[in-house]
Amino acid sequence: MEEARSSPVTVSPDSKSSAASSASDKVTLLLKATGNAPLMKKKTWSVSRKQTIGWVVKFFRDYIACAPNESFFVYVNQCFAPSMDTAIGPLYDCFSAEGKLVLHYCKTQASMALKPVTKNTVCDCLSDFIESTIHTYLYQRGVYPRSAYTEFSIFGVNIQLCRNPEVRKYISDCVESIRPHLAHIHELRILIRRPRDSVNVSNGFLESLILRFGQINLEFVRRDVSSTVLREYFATALLRLNLLECNYPPLEFG
Repeated sequence: MEEARSSPVTVSPDSKSSAASSASDKVTLLLKATGNAPLMKKKTWSVSRKQTIGWVVKFFRDYIACAPNESFFVYVNQCFAPSMDTAIGPLYDCFSAEGKLVLHYCKTQASMALKPVTKNTVCDCLSDFIESTIHTYLYQRGVYPRSAYTEFSIFGVNIQLCRNPEVRKYISDCVESIRPHLAHIHELRILIRRPRDSVNVSNGFLESLILRFGQINLEFVRRDVSSTVLREYFATALLRLNLLECNYPPLEFG
């Protein structure tokens, strides 16, 4: 990867065709920091279309000197995090503007020491993730006043946790009730009900959020020997949820 420059490239006569081919194989990335992520001295980079998001993440982890317990995430259009095997070329074709693909990035720190993955570890992570997701979803969709929440960090991501003891107990009890069955659950649906005094009683639910865990299986657990990938999956999902209010209109509770 190299820094993109505005100066023209000079080529010798016998290398024009190869230079043109090389130029067409590269695209320009514009890196923008979000949250508390450190600013980069170089913001515009030229990279091969064939490179993947995973390669980009590794490159910039090294560039900003991330510690072993820190995670680095990139987002397209500030709304979704591509998978690590996604090629840069198709992303550029779909989302570039003014000759650049804008990637927002953030750096998070793990909230706990890594430990070997076991069945109990996966269940613990899943339970924590589901409970955190419910709190985040309720916050982002405005189910309770913003003043009812407090900041909390999990999987290296800052989320908003409802402080109401009854709400917290209800969510915790719901998650605990499905914990014995987590190994067999591939999909969960979180429903937001209409208020009981709502004038529209024909439909009892305003909205739902679906969580799918189809790729978390025994083979996944065997390969993810330190739970790093599992926690980064959950961190990415929570970061996406934190952007819900930017992409969806507010709910109407009347």
